Amino acid sequence: FAQSGSYYDYKLIVFVHPNARACSDTFEELGYEIQIRDTPFKVADIKSEWLQEHIVKSGCCGEKEYLKLYSYVQFDYPIVIHLDLDSLILK
Repeated sequence: FAQSGSYYDYKLIVFVHPNARACSDTFEELGYEIQIRDTPFKVADIKSEWLQEHIVKSGCCGEKEYLKLYSYVQFDYPIVIHLDLDSLILK
């Protein structure tokens, strides 16, 4: 068994925007690896004016919603499962 008691080992990672670093201590206490990441693109680099204007208003966190894209570049792991904070896992 892995340290978790599961047949499978896993690692918990949370992507945190630099502006939210002060809010990430709880994740660290729960065993998450904290990865401080800026958004994977600059809003100013978006060519569409409409998208530039609307992306900062989308979802709960605007352009920071796209931090989840870093899940796709976790090449050190054979499988990556992405869960938003609004997910609920029941055993």
